[in-house]
Amino acid sequence: MSMRIGRDTAGRYLTGQKRLAGGGWVVMCLLLLGAFHASAAEEDRWRKIGKGGLADAIAVDPRDSTRVYAAHWEDDVFRRSDDGGVTWQATGTIPYTEAIGYNLTIDPSDSEVLYIETDPEYCSSCDAALLRSTDAGVTWEILQYEDGVDGPIAIHPRNGSILYRADNYSGRVYRSVDGGVTWSVLAGLPREGLSITIDKSAQPIVLVGTASGIYRSTDGGASWIAANTGLPGDGSSTMATMLSASGTEAGIVYAATDRGLYRTIDGGAQWTRVSASFDTQTVTHISVDSRDSDVVWASSSGGKVYVTYDGGRAWRAHSIEGAAFTGLLDPTLSDVPYLITDIAAGSGDRGTAYALVRELGIFRTTDGGESWDLLGARLRGPAAQLVLPDPVMPGKLYAASSADPQYSFSDRELLTATSDGGSTWRLACDGLPAGDVVSGLGWIRDLKISTLERGMLFATTRRGVYRSVNGGRSWSPANKGIVRSANAGPLAIDPDDPAHVFVFVRKEGFFETLDAGLSWQRLSTDLASRLIATIVPDTNRPGVLYAGAHGEWYGDAAAVFRSLDGGRTWSVLGKPFGDDGVDFIQIAVAPTSPSTVYALGGFGLYRLRSGDGDWSNLGLIDGRSDASCVAVDPADPAVLYAGTTRAGVFRSVNSGDTWTPFSTGLNDRSGSDQVRHIAFGAEASGALYAATGNGVYARALNR
Repeated sequence: MSMRIGRDTAGRYLTGQKRLAGGGWVVMCLLLLGAFHASAAEEDRWRKIGKGGLADAIAVDPRDSTRVYAAHWEDDVFRRSDDGGVTWQATGTIPYTEAIGYNLTIDPSDSEVLYIETDPEYCSSCDAALLRSTDAGVTWEILQYEDGVDGPIAIHPRNGSILYRADNYSGRVYRSVDGGVTWSVLAGLPREGLSITIDKSAQPIVLVGTASGIYRSTDGGASWIAANTGLPGDGSSTMATMLSASGTEAGIVYAATDRGLYRTIDGGAQWTRVSASFDTQTVTHISVDSRDSDVVWASSSGGKVYVTYDGGRAWRAHSIEGAAFTGLLDPTLSDVPYLITDIAAGSGDRGTAYALVRELGIFRTTDGGESWDLLGARLRGPAAQLVLPDPVMPGKLYAASSADPQYSFSDRELLTATSDGGSTWRLACDGLPAGDVVSGLGWIRDLKISTLERGMLFATTRRGVYRSVNGGRSWSPANKGIVRSANAGPLAIDPDDPAHVFVFVRKEGFFETLDAGLSWQRLSTDLASRLIATIVPDTNRPGVLYAGAHGEWYGDAAAVFRSLDGGRTWSVLGKPFGDDGVDFIQIAVAPTSPSTVYALGGFGLYRLRSGDGDWSNLGLIDGRSDASCVAVDPADPAVLYAGTTRAGVFRSVNSGDTWTPFSTGLNDRSGSDQVRHIAFGAEASGALYAATGNGVYARALNR
């Protein structure tokens, strides 16, 4: 049992704490634990414990506010929730198209009929497609594919066979009278169409938004007239990006424009600006309650959400970056606003709405936007980079998540925490700096828990070392003695003294603190010119540290270094990957005598058993998939778990000589669910955790 130590009169931590009983922590991916209670049925499979559902489109059934649909292009699975987004089930598979991005529309006269419009925005050689389901998403058919129009559709409010579509690329408007099977072009529209809706009048009015105002037709699209009275400059300089008609009252239509939000009560004859509360900024999305046309939700280019309950006379604003969005976003994160990509009003439930937030997932409010809950336990979630169980608090975990910078507007990572084994999560990153969007590097480089004091965490960033003493609820810089604006990298905590922490700073070398981050001293500049990827202490031998250095294409090869004097001097332990410039991933150390060291890099997994001999090439884990992380079981040093880029998790019971699959319960879609980090819970809990491209998973180990 560890001995609690105090501070001296200067506030510094007294060193000398003993290691926790039961042996050291052995990991390579980041250490540690948590509590995990599983039934017998769960012992042989993974279960997702991190919420969060990434999706490209959401829609609420206009007749049932508890039924919500979500579509995601990456895994081609269509999902439905019958309890307002609390739980989800896969209802069918969306037919594959090369185009990505969805818009989801429900037939107002038959909510079992759904349409998905794909968008080739990120693929110039891809064709758009229109998909239809007549059984609430169980089965789908492609109605048009090659040379098809691409843009939003509008469905006749009483006859679902009649559809209109504005083509974002040609600017034409098309009509179908057979439910989207065949289309004919409608001539006479003087401007290119961007958005379209149909008013619920006895003789429906078709309204089309363009880059130069709004046009309407009262004869099914045979002829068009300008409908811009009340718009700035009579619409000549107004871009109408989204139109939404009332589902209950004739004549009422809302127009989202780059000059604010406008409303008509006479089918477009006269427009009135109803966005005084959010001025004339661009309105990006609007959603009108299908049962109450006075309830409207809107998002703006300023990163806010607005709701009105009286048709636009008064609005309530909720900032995405402000505290009013409790549970949605942390205001400290945002130098680049998060993007709301879709909004869906609850049907007949005035305070309920759903927001689709890029990089985060689907959120729901039931109190008019005052607070939000992250939905989607069965949906894809933000990609998890690491999972870090707390060593002394059962059920407490930390998870760092990040969207792929290649497809994101920002590369910021979200650090979240749970105290109940993953049932609920909270943000844990107040005070940490935002990421560097240009470099493509997220702001959390490494994260470690110290057992010195409950809730003590260390994180490294491009701006140095940060420390939290309250479980991540707030963070403060901890860089005294380290060069200002330090580009801090990997961390390591002395397994015999939790106040003793090591850190590598790019171009400066290794530093240590003996007082839990209150002050730092430089240890060595031996490897200051190298890019160090990982630092791991040898739990079998005090004072022994290992460091892995990335390979550089025009410089040194990737290598393992060892220090026998607590980081003051370093010597090369070998170049397991040869002389090529490859990325070093991790080091793992097994508590054997002598210690067995594993090195994971761009060319596979290597093992060093003698401590000073040659490295053995263990190759690809399953003969075809690269390993992305590896961890040694603290209960048995011969047992290893490896995460791969394309094939889930594998286990070895003979120190890596052979491997067997260990992935039941993981979503094994190629590419999207790379296992990025593996960590063990406390030995008593028998838990294994995995951070994947589909969120955080847990699995009970049968020990």
